[in-house]
Amino acid sequence: MTKRTKTREPGIYSVERADGGKSYEVAYRNSEGKRRQETFRNFNAARDFKRRSHSEVKAGTHVDSSDGKLTLTEYYRSFRERQVWESGTFKLCDIAVKSCTFADVPLGKVRRSHVEQWVKTMSETLKPSTIRTRVSYVTMVVNGAIRDQYLVRDPMKGVPLPRLSKDEMNIPLPGEVGKLLENSHPHYRAFWSVCAFAGLRPGEAAGLKVEDIRWLQRELRVERQVQPLGRGTVDVKEPKFGSRRTVYIPERLVKILAQHVEEGTNGDWLFMGSSGNPPTHHGYAPRWAEALDAAKVGPYRVHDLRHFFASGLIAAGTDVVTVQRQLGHQSATVTLNRYSHLWNTHQEVTRTAVEAMMKQAMDSDVGIVTGKQGA
Repeated sequence: MTKRTKTREPGIYSVERADGGKSYEVAYRNSEGKRRQETFRNFNAARDFKRRSHSEVKAGTHVDSSDGKLTLTEYYRSFRERQVWESGTFKLCDIAVKSCTFADVPLGKVRRSHVEQWVKTMSETLKPSTIRTRVSYVTMVVNGAIRDQYLVRDPMKGVPLPRLSKDEMNIPLPGEVGKLLENSHPHYRAFWSVCAFAGLRPGEAAGLKVEDIRWLQRELRVERQVQPLGRGTVDVKEPKFGSRRTVYIPERLVKILAQHVEEGTNGDWLFMGSSGNPPTHHGYAPRWAEALDAAKVGPYRVHDLRHFFASGLIAAGTDVVTVQRQLGHQSATVTLNRYSHLWNTHQEVTRTAVEAMMKQAMDSDVGIVTGKQGA
């Protein structure tokens, strides 16, 4: 008969195992009032689970994994309620979890093969960028389940994803960007310039204030982004992934912004919106369409100006960490996943670098004669 003894923590019992060691049982009631029990080999882990589950039951966010049948879908309901995401993030994560082919498999039984099959299924109909986005959101949920001790291993880790193709990234040519600026509404010419020559996301450009421009230092502070809420209202928050940053801008962009401010701004906001708010996609999209039509280029999105900026930095030989910081990506890995094909296409940069190395090595007085047998 198993010997169970009380511990100093109410609701936790010490149990002697057959191998002579101890385990710790946690007795609790789930959100439906049913008595449940979990076993741990470590007292601290048992105590942490007991306290966490008690708080979650009171808050109505507890998920019951006692029978090992908790699925990704079931866990996500609780996980979702605890997040402080923006509305767009909720929507994208909902879609990702719903599309997941192993969403109704018990978490403890999810294997790498399930994830690989899901990725393969998506590859038949979706673009690589969409696949990467959905896998990223599901990985975030799975990591939450790991932290909450519903999973021991990460089945998402190391699963290969389709590479982004060059065709997926629609990058305007320098001449096309020039035509767009030339044919733009005067007020929005500066908006497109900030996206094209500072690499800001459109929502970040919309969130700029006059005070964010450091004129003498030729710097631009990215402190916030704008998201539409509907009916002319907006939500102003920190940039995504906490990517507040300083962007170093050229003198010509400083002059464009100075002229823009001189011609009039929207109060503290650098660009015009409705009802005293900064602009949203719905406000500037018609002006963008007009510019595309007048310049006879495209079709492009405003966001493609950011790709133009990144591709220009890469073509100039800028290293990945610098590009990452200018774009405000969460990590250099994100930058490489998005733009690695642009680095790979610059064979001439490699040739030039190696040619310089050879010149330095072989033109020295070391007795090497190219194409001849040494004496």
